[in-house]
Amino acid sequence: MSLHDPVSVREWYADSSAAFVDVVDRVPASTLDRPALGEWTMRSLVGHTCRSGFTTIEVYVAAARDRIDAVEGLGDLLDGPAAYFHAALDWVTDQAVITEAGVRAGVGLGDDPFDHAHDLAARGVALVDTLADDDLLLTPVGAISAVDYLATRAFELSVHTLDIVDAAGIEPPVQLPGCARRAAALAASLTRDYDVYTLLRGILGRGEMPDGFTCLR
Repeated sequence: MSLHDPVSVREWYADSSAAFVDVVDRVPASTLDRPALGEWTMRSLVGHTCRSGFTTIEVYVAAARDRIDAVEGLGDLLDGPAAYFHAALDWVTDQAVITEAGVRAGVGLGDDPFDHAHDLAARGVALVDTLADDDLLLTPVGAISAVDYLATRAFELSVHTLDIVDAAGIEPPVQLPGCARRAAALAASLTRDYDVYTLLRGILGRGEMPDGFTCLR
């Protein structure tokens, strides 16, 4: 269950994509406009999950191909999934920006949001199958190898599929426990040094997690 082995990462991405599709198939249409996560409705949450899990891969692959000279001149790549997340968290400091992007992504799903989500998932998975592990993607915070970016996308899919399960009140798909274990391992690797003792004490029952504790900061 390595977070660095390309085969393991690709299995995680495939499993988390399948888990998302399974859940989307079972989400009641009546929940689309109901609150789901923070300020997001179910539509916004599903839209954000599609954007983070599938659409950004297309966008950043295209950006790298369009600006190959810029990518080649960047020097060092982002060194793994944790480095990407830390850079992204430092770059987007206003949560309202993420919230609004999720709302727009939900609106972009159109009149048949679940069917559109299916299509985006299928398209994203098909694109991933064409990428080599060391192909480059150009993100707003720097260039990163395809396999390292896939780990961040599998994380997003795993976390938000669980969010959808919780918001819809449905059973988790069979793939989700394995995906969640990988996501938990990556989340632990994101924890800043000053928080790592709090995290370890909390998950071992040696202390309580403070209100609002998160590795995503």
